[in-house]
Amino acid sequence: MAETTTAAPGDRRMLRLIAVFKLGKVVLCVAGAVALLRLLAPGAPERLDDWIARLPLAPERRLGQHILDAFVTRGPGRIRLAAGVALGYAALFSTEGIGLWLGKHWAEYLTVVVTGTGIPFEIYEISRRPTLLSVGSLILNLLVVGYLVWRIRRDRQKSSSAVGKSPESEVESPVTRDP
Repeated sequence: MAETTTAAPGDRRMLRLIAVFKLGKVVLCVAGAVALLRLLAPGAPERLDDWIARLPLAPERRLGQHILDAFVTRGPGRIRLAAGVALGYAALFSTEGIGLWLGKHWAEYLTVVVTGTGIPFEIYEISRRPTLLSVGSLILNLLVVGYLVWRIRRDRQKSSSAVGKSPESEVESPVTRDP
């Protein structure tokens, strides 16, 4: 049976907040996968191209056109691959989120590893093209990793100090007792 954390109420709330954040990513990944798969429908790229052309601001038009070109011009295989990757991330994020919601220690470790490995890529993207969203995402992910690492270290220290104190050591031995 997997070990469950015995978190204080404040810690439990923080773990659940991180879980909700991860589960929100699940929703975004699934929505992205569905949107990508809808591009496979006949006439969908043309309708999307018309919609992009009507966007009011030039940056959004350029971004939309870039995304459309990246997927549609490279064929349906690329679209299916991107949708599959998005669904894979959704599965990973849901595992993290559910595990954190249930207070499982393994979910804390998994979240540190998964979120921590993405941070260098986020920093690289910010160095190329900083946006408020990318900087905010980096800060949020750094806070999540920092908090979970702190919790893991704190729990390890508690458990190692608890191991040093065994109930037997507190009971006086009858052999060494003076009459």
